[in-house]
Amino acid sequence: MFSNPFEKRTRSKGGELLEEVEHLALLGAKAEARNDALAQDIAANERKQLVQRFSKQISARYISATMSNCIMLVSFLFCFIGSILFAQMNNITRIFWIATSVICLTLALAHALLILFDLPFWAPVKYLRGRRFSKASGKAGYFIFLERTLNAIETKARCHLVDARPYAKAFKLPLADSIYAFDDPHRPLDDLVTDHVIENLEQRLPDKTHTVLVCSEFGRESHEIVVKLRERGYADAYDLGETATRYALFQRFAHQLHYLAIEKGR
Repeated sequence: MFSNPFEKRTRSKGGELLEEVEHLALLGAKAEARNDALAQDIAANERKQLVQRFSKQISARYISATMSNCIMLVSFLFCFIGSILFAQMNNITRIFWIATSVICLTLALAHALLILFDLPFWAPVKYLRGRRFSKASGKAGYFIFLERTLNAIETKARCHLVDARPYAKAFKLPLADSIYAFDDPHRPLDDLVTDHVIENLEQRLPDKTHTVLVCSEFGRESHEIVVKLRERGYADAYDLGETATRYALFQRFAHQLHYLAIEKGR
């Protein structure tokens, strides 16, 4: 059985820290009701420290695509050098080690090209295609960099994070407090975003003055959704781009967004 794809998700790895944050938010609200300024300040500082701890935990798990490619490049170079040495030491298996060295050198050169073009080795073609959509969002003024988003939305009344990744990916690696974009868990990955998808999102996001931030696995779906939402009057709909190489950063951002919502709800 699939869970409801429209259900907001507020728990993921490290959710215990967020429970502490919400508990402290409740204590802060009680202190505010008593007009206890000191207790309010203490609760606010403790909440910030908890969120900072959680952010550091997630950041420690983040490895960029470039770093992954560098690790693979160094590994293949070591294999290449080792194969050459073994080929010189053993005449019987020389052909095998020469063939191995050629393969390792080819893979090392391939990863050097991936580093040059900043592409992940596990899905370079999909990533390259998605990058074109993110650039299209940027030209239209809809793209916003994840690193700058929190500062940009702190003054907004309410923000929503829409997750447009494939169903299996979104529920295996959830983003806290996000709204899942699709209602069909068996939706083909190459399908275009239909008007039906946008209508369902409109039901979930009735206030068009709120900020809507959309992400997807490689950037195509988020671009299509933002374009259609803009056409329907969502002036503050923005494309955050791909999560494939930045899931840990998006996980941290989602929890920070959730914390910000708690702060504004007090």
